[in-house]
Amino acid sequence: MALSSHMCHQAMSKDWKDPESLLEGTTASIVVKDIIDENPDVAKDIPANHIHTRLSQYFLSPKESQRLVGINIIARFSHMQSLFHSIMDHEKAEGFRYDYVLHTRDDDHYIGPFRLPEDMSIKMNRADADNKVFHKLCSTWGGVNDKTLLFGRTAAEKVLTRLYSDFWKPLPEEELAEAPNPEVYLSRIINARGGSVQGVPWEDLPTTDAVYEDGPEGYRLCTKPAYWPCGEGNHSSLDSVVFCGAAENGVIGNDHPLSDNAPSRLQRFASSIRRLFEGIRTSAHG
Repeated sequence: MALSSHMCHQAMSKDWKDPESLLEGTTASIVVKDIIDENPDVAKDIPANHIHTRLSQYFLSPKESQRLVGINIIARFSHMQSLFHSIMDHEKAEGFRYDYVLHTRDDDHYIGPFRLPEDMSIKMNRADADNKVFHKLCSTWGGVNDKTLLFGRTAAEKVLTRLYSDFWKPLPEEELAEAPNPEVYLSRIINARGGSVQGVPWEDLPTTDAVYEDGPEGYRLCTKPAYWPCGEGNHSSLDSVVFCGAAENGVIGNDHPLSDNAPSRLQRFASSIRRLFEGIRTSAHG
């Protein structure tokens, strides 16, 4: 399985030298790595006469802050496309093909074992999963939950190869379709490119959105309450979490500079990656 994620260089801790340290204690290895110094200048690719039917809740907002959120979402699509092309280049060079591509964000915190489709609650074999895109069946906002996405290899090639390049082009079946947010856009582009969306229970893609919070007892990893709807109900098989509160010194978020003594996003990512690969080993050998 290929793992796709992007992380800005500025957010890394000063003492972090080698990305392979992420995977200490696992049987995984990093074969392609790119350190992104900044987001691509996607604003230059916006056609002057473009009618914003996609991400309209951001681009048609009177607030400049919302427009910048839209730009950042499109930049994420650019990173996803670039990373997948790196994955395909590696496959070609080594003469093999991955079965799955997992796109996970650096603020994904795994609070349970990751499962491949054959070990998910739906028990889907690899052949049937090949053209599927798996997402958490909660907080979908009319489309797919885009926090953590598992692509079957065929679906990945159909969608990720040109996810950014085709953003400003009409979808084949719905030229004027409204897609106000990334969740709806991703759902439509997956279907338009011939893939298929598959929602799964939270336990099958057990991630939360996490940040480091600075409080009276020091820094702690906490879950953002606003993104907790997936946690409603009984989930006894998953780890318990600490919710972020109104800490005296604020919350260290994705786009905030880190002080020298603050845990880095990379440290959080590393702990989640180890938990992720524990789940993969369990799926593969259990």
